[in-house]
Amino acid sequence: FKRIRKNSRNGLGIVYVQRDACGGCFNKIPPQRQLDIRMRKKIIVCEYCGRIMIDPELAGVKIGGWASDALRINWNKGDGASGYIIEQYKNGAWSRIARIEGVNVNTYRVEKLAASTAYQFRIQSFAFSGSTPVYSSFVNINGKTKPSMVTGVKIGGRATDALRINWNKNASASGYIIEQYKNGSWVRIARIEGNSTVTYRIAGLQKATSYKFRVTAFGFNGSTPLYSDPVSVTGKTDLAKITGLRIGGTAVDAIRLNWNKDSSASD
Repeated sequence: FKRIRKNSRNGLGIVYVQRDACGGCFNKIPPQRQLDIRMRKKIIVCEYCGRIMIDPELAGVKIGGWASDALRINWNKGDGASGYIIEQYKNGAWSRIARIEGVNVNTYRVEKLAASTAYQFRIQSFAFSGSTPVYSSFVNINGKTKPSMVTGVKIGGRATDALRINWNKNASASGYIIEQYKNGSWVRIARIEGNSTVTYRIAGLQKATSYKFRVTAFGFNGSTPLYSDPVSVTGKTDLAKITGLRIGGTAVDAIRLNWNKDSSASD
């Protein structure tokens, strides 16, 4: 090994097989030799440069998408692979959940998961030596689903200058985000810690005016926040009280009432 490393141009004595070639000298490796490397029954050296060659693990394995009931696993295409095996850790053991034929697929969506729950997966590539399957080593990846959407979102109270939003408690959430639609975009107006608070009052509004809000549940995967899909609700503030109400005239059979004009009232 020391002799190989000393004499190598890039200082590497052990290299991966990359794109069907030695990762040290870049000469092509025959398919049968690549399968021998994947089987790991003996040390295989490059016949051109003498470096020890090993099969690469799958690269780029990551969680590429989140939902409250699903996670998407992405990975880079594996050189020389015929397909991929995906397993999930369940009840203390690894269980196969997918066997993907072909090398062009490099994503898989795991569905029917629980909200705000951590999951463990692992993936390996496979190829064939004749009819015998040969597997790469596993690469593990962990992911956590988003909280579920908030339910029961509604306007629970109205005033001339305020609206109250109510919603149902979300057991999968760590808290809630309240946003208001202003000037063509959503603006955060409140962040509520904990999932027990299920109401919020927005004050300082204009009378007889429609407003649009949305509520989003949030949780955490470690220190990374995860957000549910938002739920929107629209409400309108009340009219102001009538002012200047007075008796404006009397007759033997009638009384006239007068009041000040309210510009926010309908005709």
